Amino acid sequence: MVERPESSNRVASIQKWVLRVRGVTGVTLFGFFFALTFATPQWVEHFAADFIELRVAERVYTGIDNLPPEPGDNALSRIAKALFRQNEDHVEQIKQYLKGEAQQRWAAALAQVRNLS
Repeated sequence: MVERPESSNRVASIQKWVLRVRGVTGVTLFGFFFALTFATPQWVEHFAADFIELRVAERVYTGIDNLPPEPGDNALSRIAKALFRQNEDHVEQIKQYLKGEAQQRWAAALAQVRNLS
């Protein structure tokens, strides 16, 4: 089947149109958020700090929750798994302590960063 030049021109014009629409949309969004940083800088700063805190909390909490020993076939892995099961309550208490300690450190670090001026 031979492709007609008319259809390739139509595809090219549609691609250009889509590219232009995406470009205008991108410039509009960038302009809006750029203006927003000048109009309400405190809101943007608090939003960004909260966003970063949320992401860091997710990663740290995921790391804390994934503390059980890796499963393995060797004797040392089986011993570690048995000890972990025996001390599961104590491990949960330590995890909660670590999460609370992390939250306090974030609050102190964010307060320090916000008061740089």
